[in-house]
Amino acid sequence: MEALKTGKIDVMQGMFYSPGRNLNFDFTQAYIVSHYVAVVRKGEGPAPENIDALKGKRIVVENGDILNDYTLETGLAEQISTVEDQEEALRQPADGMHECALVARVTALYLVDKNGWINLIPGKKPLLTSEYGYAVAKGQKALLTQFAEGLKALENSGEYRRIYEKWLGVYQKELMSFPTVLRYSAFVVIPLLMILLAAFLWSWALCRQVAEKTGAP
Repeated sequence: MEALKTGKIDVMQGMFYSPGRNLNFDFTQAYIVSHYVAVVRKGEGPAPENIDALKGKRIVVENGDILNDYTLETGLAEQISTVEDQEEALRQPADGMHECALVARVTALYLVDKNGWINLIPGKKPLLTSEYGYAVAKGQKALLTQFAEGLKALENSGEYRRIYEKWLGVYQKELMSFPTVLRYSAFVVIPLLMILLAAFLWSWALCRQVAEKTGAP
């Protein structure tokens, strides 16, 4: 980021957007929207789903990552340790060195599978949702436009969807929880029950009318 700001490099292939970063950089449209979650060891309770639930825990994040910025802004600086990348961040709770790692959920799912960290549980609800796109230093609008137009061309041709499904789609397909299944089922089951009840009442009323007209007991 410092090299981009000072002109040593021209463009960064991917950077998460934040209002603070927008002061120094310009961004293309997002080509990924990433959910950041807490990851904990099995047996240590559910993964925190908000900032309040993180208070008092020993947390590890990637140095310079958007979650590093976020935790500093939300007053968790004294609880934070930083490492060089998200894989190392996950290794810390896997080895019992920290209680909680804060990483992108897609990254967590991939690295847990890659390293066989079956003792880790990624959170279901995001602590932060952030847009990810190409970034340039302020004042480089012409260069930024080239990448923005390239991304649009990929999207219009369908190539973006193919790339996304190949590399990221598998990690976005989550199993629904039982309460979620019940909630979605209710949208189908309740109207169906109402239709069946209405049909039963109509049939009962019709039979009663026939019985009255024919004098049947």
